[in-house]
Amino acid sequence: MAHGPSPEGRASAVRQKSVFLNLPYDARFRSLFLAYVAGNSAFGLIPRATLEIPGGARRLDRILALMESRRYSIHDMSRVQLDRRPPPTPRFNMPFELVWRLDTTPVVQTENILGLSLRPSHGDCRNR
Repeated sequence: MAHGPSPEGRASAVRQKSVFLNLPYDARFRSLFLAYVAGNSAFGLIPRATLEIPGGARRLDRILALMESRRYSIHDMSRVQLDRRPPPTPRFNMPFELVWRLDTTPVVQTENILGLSLRPSHGDCRNR
């Protein structure tokens, strides 16, 4: 007789402890990325990011699938900025992914989603 939780029970337990990190992955953000991973791990959570998913499927599909399969979600909005390539248009992928998460999460669970911005004018798209 097998003891312990079923595979479905283990998957549910992992989902309950997993957090999707929607963060920049470039070199300038590396220290903060590591801080997010370490901080979430210290709280017993399992940090997950699209970096761990091999290519093949469309990037947006990979992001949405990973995001929707996690209980918690952290979206760092501190890097919503103008694209450096002409024309200088704002990069709204991070806010789009946050809105997608809010739209696909039942209202009773929205306390499990955290959006962060360290800049008080993150919505201001003017050059500085």
